[in-house]
This record gives sequence, C-alpha cells and structure tokens, in this order.
Amino acid sequence: MKNGKGGFKQRVKAAIDKRNFTRNLAGNYGYRTVAITCVTFAINAAYAAFNIVFAAITLSVWYASLGGYYLILSLMRGGVIAGDRRAKRKAAGDGRLQAEYRLKNYRFCGCALFVLEVAMAGAVTVMIVMGKPTKYSEVMAIVFAAYTTYKVTLAIVNIVKAKKQDEPQVQAIRNIGLADAAISLLSLQTAMVATFGGESTSMTILNAVMGAAVCVVTICIAIIMIVNANVRLKRLKYDIQEQL
Repeated sequence: MKNGKGGFKQRVKAAIDKRNFTRNLAGNYGYRTVAITCVTFAINAAYAAFNIVFAAITLSVWYASLGGYYLILSLMRGGVIAGDRRAKRKAAGDGRLQAEYRLKNYRFCGCALFVLEVAMAGAVTVMIVMGKPTKYSEVMAIVFAAYTTYKVTLAIVNIVKAKKQDEPQVQAIRNIGLADAAISLLSLQTAMVATFGGESTSMTILNAVMGAAVCVVTICIAIIMIVNANVRLKRLKYDIQEQL
C-alpha cells in the first residue's frame, strides 16, 4: 500500500514537472499568487458588476460606491501583474534594476490605495447620512455572510504568508486582498443591519464606527506600503553605492 501511494505521488510529481507552468505553480509561491490573481480578477470584476447592477435596480448610492470600489481594486490587481511584467522587460536581466522597478510599482499601489480609500470614506459618510442601505433577502444575506467569512479568512492567511516573501508584487496583491476583505466586512454589516437590524439609532452608530474603522485600517495599510517602499528603495540605492 505504501509503495502504491509513493508511486502515485512520484507519477503526479513527474507529470507536474513536465511543464514549466505546472512546475512553477506547484513550487513557486510568488508565481502561484500571480496565477491565482489572474483567475480571481474575473470573479472580483463579476462581483463588482453585481453591486453596480444592484445599485441601478435599487437606486442605491452606497452599492454603486461598493461596485466602483471593487472594480478599481480588481484593476489594481491587474495593474500589479502588468507592472511586474513591465519591470522585468525594462530591467532586461538586471536584478537590481528590476527590484527598483518592483518597489516603485509597490509604492504606486500604496498611493492608489490611499486615494481610493479617502474617496471611499466619503461614500461611507454618504451612506451614514442617507440612512440604511437597501435590504437583501434573508437567504442572500446568509450567502453573502458565508462568502465574506471565506474572503476575510483567506486574506488573513495570505497576508501572513506574504510577509515571509521578499517580493513586492506578492505583498501588494495580498494587501489589496486585505483591503478588499475589510470593505467586504463593512458591506456585510450594513447588509445584515438593513435585513435584520431594524431602524434603531444604535445600528446607524454601529455602521458609522465600523465604516470609520475599516477606512482608517486600510489607509494605514496604504501608508505602510508607501513608507516601506521608500525605505527599501533607499536601502537598495545605498547598497549599490557601497559596491561602487
């Protein structure tokens, strides 16, 4: 039995090693992150479209803002991947130059996330002032809760793994995922309050506190990305000067 299992594992490994794509997918965390991001890009774009359509049906400014937010986050993920490919092409095999371009892309991603989150803070303010969002059906709210729980759990696991990697593009993608999960928590809470919570003032205050917390945390993530990129760029330039 053990020999059978061992032989099966070896055959699977041999099949994986035959192609560069599957070999890199199995053995390279950074490559796997980028590949999975290409797949989830379509899923996130579809979810953004759902929010935009739902906003058009219900005439909700809040869900329109959510749809736009998710869509821009999806485009940012795509931008990280495109920027990494551009860095490789422009570096032309120069490892230090490629590292510099990657860090600049990472910093730009942090700046974009900062601006986006400041705009989202305005949307949260509008949602609080205008009142609670449109109700979901109870079944849809429960499905939404399950999806959000999965997204938040995955984002936390991925951000822990990304800290062990010294690849700016992987860290950028995971930070975007964390921002995505944070706003999903706020979206879930507003949906649950609208569906099950009633009209009480305390629920409005709860939405306001949660909205402020999400925006502050995400802005802090963006600032950390910018500062971290600047520190690493200075260190990279210092190392280059030391070797001259």
